[in-house]
Amino acid sequence: MKSHSRRSFLKKLLGGVTALFAGLLPVSSQAGWFGGGSKEEWVSIGKLADLPDGKNTPISVATDVASGKSVKQPKIIASRRGDKVYVMSSRCTHFGCEVELQPDGAYKCPCHGAQFDKVGAVTKGPAKKNLPWCEVKIIESGDVQVNLAGDVAAPVLD
Repeated sequence: MKSHSRRSFLKKLLGGVTALFAGLLPVSSQAGWFGGGSKEEWVSIGKLADLPDGKNTPISVATDVASGKSVKQPKIIASRRGDKVYVMSSRCTHFGCEVELQPDGAYKCPCHGAQFDKVGAVTKGPAKKNLPWCEVKIIESGDVQVNLAGDVAAPVLD
């Protein structure tokens, strides 16, 4: 049986952890986890008519526009206001946990207690950055498409 030194064990462990995080980087921009990226990542979240007006709707499944493949748990929240849709990331900017909608319309992170108002502005740490909003377009067919890598200014919601 081959014996390994503590140093060689730690090198292998560090290499494995580095490889793991390197593998996660391409998907980490989804829903603004690390503040968006430069590459566009358009997904379809369904038809405008299927989103309830005046409500915040967590989106559990989307479809990649380029490939047609399903995107499970995109971690976004859609807010329809008439013929407009606004989409915000539901990933806490502190550590990436999914925030939960509170009865008053605010959001709270269950992992470390960060709190955000109804437009994603930090009201209590440890998060320091607001929840990012995504670019949205509604195409002729009524399909709502969201750029998960886009980061736009928070809307004024009534």
